[in-house]
Amino acid sequence: MRRRLTMTSRLTDLPLWYRFYLELLPFPGRARAALLVAATCAVVLVLCDSIHSILPAYSLYMVFFCWQESSAKSVTMAGLLIIVSTICLLGVGNLLSILVAGSAGFRIGCIVGLTFCGFFLARTTKLGPVASVIAFFEVYTLSLIDVLPDPALITRIYFWVWVMIVVPMLVSIAGNLLAGERPFDLLRDRLAQRLQVVAAMAARPGADGRALLAQLVREGDEALLDFYKQATRRMGGVRGEAYGHAIALTGRLATVMLALPDDARTADGLAAPLDRLAAWCRSLAASLGGGDQGGALLDSMPGMVPAALAPPFGSIVVEAGDIVRRIATALSGDRPAGAEGAPSPPGSPAAPFLRADAFSNPDHVRFGLKATLAVLICYGTFRILDWNDISTALVTCFFVALGTLEETVHKATLRIGGALVGGGAGILSILFLMPAMTDIGHLALLIFAGSLVAGWISVGSERISYFGWQAALAFFIVLLSTSVLHPGAGPTLDMQTARDRVLGIVLGNVVMAVVFATLWPVSIAATVDDALTRARDALAEMIAPAPGDEDAGVIGVSRRLRAALAAANRAADYLSFRPRDVRTSHADDRALRVLEAIESLCIAATVLDGLPRDPDGAGRPLASAMADAVRRGGGAIADALEMLRADQAIRDDAGGQARLYWHGRMARGLEALGMAER
Repeated sequence: MRRRLTMTSRLTDLPLWYRFYLELLPFPGRARAALLVAATCAVVLVLCDSIHSILPAYSLYMVFFCWQESSAKSVTMAGLLIIVSTICLLGVGNLLSILVAGSAGFRIGCIVGLTFCGFFLARTTKLGPVASVIAFFEVYTLSLIDVLPDPALITRIYFWVWVMIVVPMLVSIAGNLLAGERPFDLLRDRLAQRLQVVAAMAARPGADGRALLAQLVREGDEALLDFYKQATRRMGGVRGEAYGHAIALTGRLATVMLALPDDARTADGLAAPLDRLAAWCRSLAASLGGGDQGGALLDSMPGMVPAALAPPFGSIVVEAGDIVRRIATALSGDRPAGAEGAPSPPGSPAAPFLRADAFSNPDHVRFGLKATLAVLICYGTFRILDWNDISTALVTCFFVALGTLEETVHKATLRIGGALVGGGAGILSILFLMPAMTDIGHLALLIFAGSLVAGWISVGSERISYFGWQAALAFFIVLLSTSVLHPGAGPTLDMQTARDRVLGIVLGNVVMAVVFATLWPVSIAATVDDALTRARDALAEMIAPAPGDEDAGVIGVSRRLRAALAAANRAADYLSFRPRDVRTSHADDRALRVLEAIESLCIAATVLDGLPRDPDGAGRPLASAMADAVRRGGGAIADALEMLRADQAIRDDAGGQARLYWHGRMARGLEALGMAER
């Protein structure tokens, strides 16, 4: 048999155009989300025109900013923006404008302080990006004092900036309450998707099924746990615990099925059990999609997969069948024995508002200083040149900053591409469509169409979503008036203004990339190394659980392992955006090889964990040696390999033969880990 234990090649190994194509493919809920965003933008445009609001382009962009996959999270963010903007703009903002209106020096100092505080709080508090967005509107409004004919108008401008935020937030709340995706529905859909992918792999093992499974495993449980936490209040304690078990068990099921060889169905006695496994996964997925708790399936599930199949790959099918049975048991309301733990209960202490390392970690202060410097460079550029149309550079600085150099370069790359595409679409619309438009309805249809395309991209993964965000912003800014002296949602017909706004966006992206690349650069490599360390610790704990805790000891361990591997994979995807030299290239290749070796060990260890354990504890020294090798590497790997080679006794029972085989797979994984560390 062809024995494939790796998780397939990485997305970064594929051509750029093909990766972009894959990111644009439809998935369940994508069309609905894009339509909701587009419809919300069209409604916001009409409302802005009817009340003669200023800066309608930014109102439309706020719809994209507050969109979240879950309606509950979208409503929460929109409500938070309304509350914080009310306090900061109508209260603090008006007071600041009175104090600094007559002094350019005080005004610049205030801009510096607000910018730094906004980015610092975005990094260190639960406000997150809301803090930097409110800081942007404070700074942008203060910068308007230079162009207002009467500085006393600034108080009125603050009010209209608040209206500019509140209107799209209220419409977004209404839209999400009417047509948004509920977190509980999203959770059930994701669980059903996992079961469907497992069913496809069981029915037809091969590279395609393995690629889908690998993608699910690499994504981890973070998104599902987020939906779970949002939906827990409605599910109740028992039901919530059941779905917590289901999240952990489906993740384990996907990992186990990655060990299935491509030609598993040709093995003696495996085809029929694999067909039954696929059928029950589909049935359980259908019951989740229909709202059934899975209890009706339990009566016919015993005996679904024979307890003894030809080792070593029969053990995969047996364990997968047992996991499916445990999922159905959990969803029926009965807690299965030995099930993996659910997430923290709703009553557990919430995370603190301020991070513990907020004032001890210098990276937070440095991040704020770098972002502030970039904002000042852009502000000084358009003020010194008296070129106010490129003030969009200021907007870009507040929305493009991320923690590491690679993330910032990746985000800037997407945003520059999105700005060129969105700005180009806006210019073409001015040339060919605007002459035929006669009222706000025509303009709303154009905004709907542009928002639909940008929304389709922005609701995708983070690998492409920023392209859609920036395309939308550039499209809105080019088409709509951004003058605070001429309120309303009227279109822009000046081609030079449209060009300058796009140039401003490009300038902001370039400035941010240069500043973050040269001043205290923080590499994503540290994040990869930290995630790999956590993955090795969790893997070692899975291989050698504490004495007396062999059955319950896996509670939470496999989840921590998958979470660490997911974090490592997300960070590793950014390594291709790292400035390359010989030293960094070698370090990046080493990190990727270590990650691949740990992924292979994770698959083999997960299968081993499901096999019957030695009743006399005879395998404990070997398990301890393998765990030590995973955690420490180096000479410990050689010691573990020596013990594995000495373990040649083949027992008569199928479980012993399977354990011996998977010990051999662990040995190969440890050899690969040792080679990767050199």
